[in-house]
Amino acid sequence: MDAEVFGADRSRLLTSFAGFAERLVVAVRARRIVGYAGTCCNVDSVALGPVIAEDSAVARALISSLAADVAGSVRIDLDVNRPELLTWVAERGLAHVFTTSLMIHGGRGFAGDRDRLVAPVMQALG
Repeated sequence: MDAEVFGADRSRLLTSFAGFAERLVVAVRARRIVGYAGTCCNVDSVALGPVIAEDSAVARALISSLAADVAGSVRIDLDVNRPELLTWVAERGLAHVFTTSLMIHGGRGFAGDRDRLVAPVMQALG
């Protein structure tokens, strides 16, 4: 699913992330993965991401599941092309702190499925 969304093999990144992530969750519908998300500790908060989801309902479920267990500040760098999620997280006390830019190698356009990209792992890792 990640390769479809990003248009590249990021298995090394995901394997590394799994080693330091605080928590990882996967959404399954009809025995098919429809999303995943994770958290890791940041300097003064918990970073929520990546969030890859088939639709906004799956994204909200993943974000809710992860944020519910955090006993402090939560940071999520949402894609600004998802205004419904920006509003939804703000209504739940998660502030929109940064705007992320999608970097594309070689100027060929985004090779993946941006509709399912909700939030990166973290700005430092993409």
